Amino acid sequence: MRAIIFCLFVAITGTALAQQPNIADGDIRLSRDHPAIYLTFERRGKGIDPMQSRLGETGDTELSKQKGDDIWLRLHNNCRWAILFPTWSLYVGKRLAPFRLSDGRSVLSLTDDIEVNARYVVAEQNSKTVPYGGDSYSSSWLAPGRSVIFSVAREHLAHDRSIYLYFNYEWERSENWSYNLAPEHRVMYWGYRLESDAK
Repeated sequence: MRAIIFCLFVAITGTALAQQPNIADGDIRLSRDHPAIYLTFERRGKGIDPMQSRLGETGDTELSKQKGDDIWLRLHNNCRWAILFPTWSLYVGKRLAPFRLSDGRSVLSLTDDIEVNARYVVAEQNSKTVPYGGDSYSSSWLAPGRSVIFSVAREHLAHDRSIYLYFNYEWERSENWSYNLAPEHRVMYWGYRLESDAK
C-alpha cells in the first residue's frame, strides 16, 4: 500500500512540476517562441517628427493610421522585468498604468499600443551613426508583456541602414556603474527586412 501511495505522490508531483515554468533554467522570456526584447514591423503611415515633439505627451495620437511612407515598428517586452528606453517626450496621462518594480518602487508604464516617439539610433552599413533629432530627451517604462509602436523615418531604413534602441532592465537603474562599465543593451531592426515584413 505504501508503495502505491509513494508512486501516486511521485506521479502527481512530477506532473505539477512539469506544468510550472522553469525559472531555474535562466530563461527570462514570457514566451519561449520569441526573443526577450524585439522589434517587429507594424505598418506604413505618417511618422512622428521628433523636432515637433513636446516635453510632455499623452500618447493619444493616431498618426500611424494616417497615410504616409514612414515605418511603424512595434517594441515588444517579452521578459519578466520592466525595461526603460529613451523617448523624445515624457509621457503622462491615462495611457500610462502603475507598475511595481522588483525592488518595490512604483513607476508609470506605457500601456499597450500607445504611439511613442522613441529615440532610436540610425546606423549605416559600416556602423557609422546618422545624426538626427535634438539633444533633449526623456525615458519611458515598458512593463513585462506589453508592446508599443513608434515611427521611423523612411530614409532611416533606406540604403542598407539599420536602427536600434538602447534600453535598460529595471534592476540596472539602481546600480552605480562607472561610465565605461555600464551595461549596454540594444534591440535592432535592419532595413533589408522591410522587403519581406511589409508584404
